[in-house]
Amino acid sequence: LDPPDDYMGGRDFHDLDRDSDDDEGDAAALTFGNSNEKAFVRSLVAAPDDSAGRDKEMLAALDAYVLSGALKLFRASTLGIPKLFRHHTMLVHESVKTAEHEALAADIRRVWNSAGYDLPAGLKRLNDLWTDDFRPVSEARAPEAPTVVNFHALRDHIGHAVDKIQQGVNPVVIVNGVAEKDYLQADINFQAGDVWKILVGGAKLSRGFTVEGLTI
Repeated sequence: LDPPDDYMGGRDFHDLDRDSDDDEGDAAALTFGNSNEKAFVRSLVAAPDDSAGRDKEMLAALDAYVLSGALKLFRASTLGIPKLFRHHTMLVHESVKTAEHEALAADIRRVWNSAGYDLPAGLKRLNDLWTDDFRPVSEARAPEAPTVVNFHALRDHIGHAVDKIQQGVNPVVIVNGVAEKDYLQADINFQAGDVWKILVGGAKLSRGFTVEGLTI
């Protein structure tokens, strides 16, 4: 079946039609414009016991989440459509064991609290991410989108994005069907209001639970 026009799936993020036996020469020719994987996939390679490496990768993912949120707000503001992007979500699905979700959520909150998005170091990371990654991908994939002249144009929207993500209980919501955790899920009622959250879970997230605005 052909997917609906507003649906994005595996074909949009991976090079499913590319021959897996392509030689290194062909791989070197891949660009943000002709390869979905080069444009949209950032691999996680840290070993489970490499806590420093895992924190570094999680921070990079959170940076991408905040920056993409700021870019959504910039585009909505520039186009004069405040509700252009109602939802903005990030999904962390590492284990189906509910006992591990609390620890994972705590790790994400710890890294989030150390990110310093209102400090020079945090803003420099986002500036570098915009310059080296987001800007060339946007130019290749969305040339019709409102133009970000420079990183400074995103500064105010970064603060707004962080505020929206932190609103409510906390930036991270556990979704795993455990009864005593149900109170957290008030934050992810996609029909009731805007949802800007990091979702951690397992089987429930992969079986029939639709995550709207999924970006990272």
